[in-house]
Amino acid sequence: MQEAVRRHQLAFDLYLARKFKEAMEKFEEVSSLLAVADRPDDETSNMMICRCEEYMKNPPPPEWDGVEHLKSKSHTTQVEFSMSVGKLLIDRRGPSRVTSDRVTTSEMSSLN
Repeated sequence: MQEAVRRHQLAFDLYLARKFKEAMEKFEEVSSLLAVADRPDDETSNMMICRCEEYMKNPPPPEWDGVEHLKSKSHTTQVEFSMSVGKLLIDRRGPSRVTSDRVTTSEMSSLN
């Protein structure tokens, strides 16, 4: 567990330094370590992996300081894409449900 904590700190430092590919790889290592330690539901690492993936595609603005502003009170691994389908935004990962303004990936097949 101490190794997972150490790697998470390193991953977060890389994330703040805008080294998103390296950070993502470290967060994946953390997730693997926790899965081996019988803690497979590592929401934090999954959320950070999603953020790294998104920032690799769409880098944050120069004034970005790493602070994320929540759009809901829920702590999930949802990442909203700027691409929309009608009025629904696609969530890359998250619970298997549809909310008023977004649809999850698992619900996309029902839209086709």
